[in-house]
Amino acid sequence: GKDAAAADNLTANPLPASIEVTPSAEGATPEGARRLIERLAALPEADDVAGGVEWVDKLARLQRLVTLVGLGFGAVLAVAAILTVTTATTLVLHARRHETEIMRLVGAPEFTIRTPLLLQGMIQGLLGAALAIVALATAYYFVAPKLAPLMTVALGLTQVDFLPPAQIAAIAAAGTILGALGGLLARGRGGA
Repeated sequence: GKDAAAADNLTANPLPASIEVTPSAEGATPEGARRLIERLAALPEADDVAGGVEWVDKLARLQRLVTLVGLGFGAVLAVAAILTVTTATTLVLHARRHETEIMRLVGAPEFTIRTPLLLQGMIQGLLGAALAIVALATAYYFVAPKLAPLMTVALGLTQVDFLPPAQIAAIAAAGTILGALGGLLARGRGGA
């Protein structure tokens, strides 16, 4: 504008040169950020290093809190899954109590009586895990495109990826194991 000539009166640049440093994953930890700031401050060319470890500490504490809350919710959901399968299997056991009594009278081993309950629990757990994965995939399909710009700005992620196959398999395996545990814990009248 009209004051553009004011810069011509300056003998030197009043604004020092600056460099913005983006830390690696190691530098984003509280200890890594401290080391990075110390290394940058030790450079002879550096007059001032602006950057604090406080926000990295706060982010690390928030991440630990979110992890603990997630583990707590996971534990509650695991117990709920076991109890649901146990209750459903106990109802089936109760409905078939005459069959199991006859099997015991003719000398069937307990393993033969309990194996169908174990398999039923495993199938229920696997189906529950499959439904959870389908629900996650559906939510990802509809929500991820809307969250992608926010994730780019907030976290620097260029894209939001769905769960990798190894984690999908782990979810299915965990559901199957929890279902099997629920099937094993089922008890009918007479300790069946």
